[in-house]
Amino acid sequence: MPAQPSKSKRTITQPITIGRAKRWNRNDTHALVVIWLLGLLIFRPAFGYPFVNWDDVIFMQQNPIFTMSPGDALQAIFTPGAVPKEMIYIPLTYLSLLLESWTFGLSAGSVHAINIVLHLINASLVYRLATKLSGERWVGLLVALPFLFHPLQTEAVVWAMGRKDVLGTCLALGTLHQWIKLLDENQAEFQGRATKVVLCFIGVVLAKPTFLILPVLLALVELYR
Repeated sequence: MPAQPSKSKRTITQPITIGRAKRWNRNDTHALVVIWLLGLLIFRPAFGYPFVNWDDVIFMQQNPIFTMSPGDALQAIFTPGAVPKEMIYIPLTYLSLLLESWTFGLSAGSVHAINIVLHLINASLVYRLATKLSGERWVGLLVALPFLFHPLQTEAVVWAMGRKDVLGTCLALGTLHQWIKLLDENQAEFQGRATKVVLCFIGVVLAKPTFLILPVLLALVELYR
C-alpha cells in the first residue's frame, strides 16, 4: 500500500487583543483608591494656592471674557485671535474655565481643585492603559504612580492656566483608550468606535494644539500589537 503524503502542520497565530488584556476586577478598584488617596495627599496644599502672578493674572483675572455675557464670551473663545493676548487657539480650555466661572465664580481654589481632579483622572487612565498594553496590573500601577507625583506634573496641576495641559492630557488618554478598543472591535461596531476616536482627537486639539502629535502615538500602539 503506497504511503500517504504527510500533511504539514500549520501554525495559526491569533491576534493580540490588547484591549481585553485585563478585565476590571477588585484589584483595579484597589489600585485606583491608592492612586487617588496618594494624589490628594500630595496635591492637598494646592487647594489653597492663589493665582500665579504670571499668565493667571493676564488670562484669567484681567481677561474680559469672564465678565462678558455668555453669548459674547462663547463667540470670543471660538473666534481665533479674539481672546486678548492669547497666542494659541484653545477654545475648549477656555470653555471649561468659563463653565467653571459661571458655576463657582472665578476662584483660584475651584480652578486648582478641578485641575487636581483632572490630574487624578489622568493617572487613573494611565494605569488602565499600561495595564491593557502589558497585561499586568502591577505594571499599570508602576507606570501610573510616577506619572502621578513626578515633579514635572506640578506646574500643570497647580498653575491655573495649566488647565490646557491636564485637560488635553485627559482627552489624549481617552483617545488612546478608544483607539485600542477600535482595534479590537468587530466590523459592526467599528464605525461608532471610530467616531469616538475622531471626536476625542478634535477635543484634544481644541484643548491644546501641541497634541497634534497624537496620531504618531496611535500608530505606535498599532505597531506594538
